[in-house]
Parts: sequence; structure tokens; C-alpha cells
Amino acid sequence: MGIPHNFIPTIYFTGYSGNQVQYKYLYMVLFIKNFEIMETIGTGIIIGLVIGAVLGYIVMSILFRKMTSAKIENANNKADLTIKEAKISAQRTIDNANNKAEKILSNAENKHEQIKQRKIQEAKDKFNKLRSDFEKKKSEQLIEIKEREMEILNKEKELEMSIKEFMHDKESFDSEKAEIKVVRENLDKQLQIVGKKRKELENANEKIINELENIAKLSESEAKEQLLEAVKAKAET
Repeated sequence: MGIPHNFIPTIYFTGYSGNQVQYKYLYMVLFIKNFEIMETIGTGIIIGLVIGAVLGYIVMSILFRKMTSAKIENANNKADLTIKEAKISAQRTIDNANNKAEKILSNAENKHEQIKQRKIQEAKDKFNKLRSDFEKKKSEQLIEIKEREMEILNKEKELEMSIKEFMHDKESFDSEKAEIKVVRENLDKQLQIVGKKRKELENANEKIINELENIAKLSESEAKEQLLEAVKAKAET
């Protein structure tokens, strides 16, 4: 005996949605137009084998689904853990980068502040040096100006004294000049007198010479007498 042609086992599988798996099986539907008592045990065994195979397949499918779901869940957990670790590592990297950036920025600000303070100090030192040099130069100039003022005052005093001396000398010179003028006038008068005397003397000498020539013609005693008279007459004048 064979299996009736209208004995058709039909199995329907449905997919799974999310974590739930639904199975719908339509077990064998035995359509037997004319149901008869099984003629042999073989037919029952075949039917049992078919049912056992179907049930075994269903059980294996369920176990496979459970194993697959566990693997997927495990993989998801590992993926979540990896993502979490990656996020932690990324956050740590970001934090380290931020810390490094803040440290670099802080160092740059500190360095900039140090440079700024150094420049300010250099400017102050330069200003103080310039002010000190200016004060020193100003003091030196004031001292020099004071010395020049004292020198000018001394020169003015010397000039005043020189002017006074000059005026005094001028007065003395004028006085001396007047005296010299008087002396010169007296000298002129005396020169005139001397000239007159010299002329008279020349005339007298000429006269004496003439007389001597005449005396030469006289005797010795007569010559002496005339000479004495001439000298006497000259002395009287």
C-alpha cells in the first residue's frame, strides 16, 4: 500500500521580528477522501517518521534560532562594549587633547605674559635710564650754565673794574696830558729862550771870534782885558 495521493504535509515558516520568533506550522493535514483503517503498520510507521522528522526539524530550528539569537545578543553586547570602549577611548583622547591644548595655551599665555612683563620691564629700565641720563645731563648743563653765569658775572665785574680803571687812567691821562701840555708849552718857551740864547750865543761867539781876531792884533795884556770884559758883559746879560 502506498501513501494516499491526497496526504499532503504542508509546513509554513514565518520570519522573526525583533527578539521574538514566531513559528506557525500547519502540521500535516491529512485529507483522506475515503478514510480507512490503516491496512498495515508500515503506513503508521511512515506517518510516525514523517511526524517525527517534522517535529525534529521544528525542535532543531528552535534550538538554532536560540543559538543564533544568543550569538547575535553576544555579538551585540560585544559591539556595545567595543563602542562603549571606543567612546571612552575617544573621550579620553579628546580630554587628553583638550588638556594638552589647554596646557599649550596656558604655556603660551604664560610665555606671552613673561615676554610682556619683560618688555614692560625693559621699557621701564630704558625710561629710567633715559630719565637718569637726562637728569644727569640736565644737572651737568645747569652746573655748566651756573659756571658760565659766574664766569660772565666775573667777566662783567672785571670789565667794570677795567672800565673804572680805564676811566681813572683816562682821567689820569687827561691830567697828565694837560700837565704834558703845560710842560710842553714850558719846554717850547724854554726852547724859544734856548734858541734865542743860542742865537745870542752864536752872535756872541761870532762877536768873540771877531774880537779874538782883533785881539790877535793886540798885545797879550790888552787881549786878556777885553776877554774879561766880554765875559763879564755876557754874565750880566
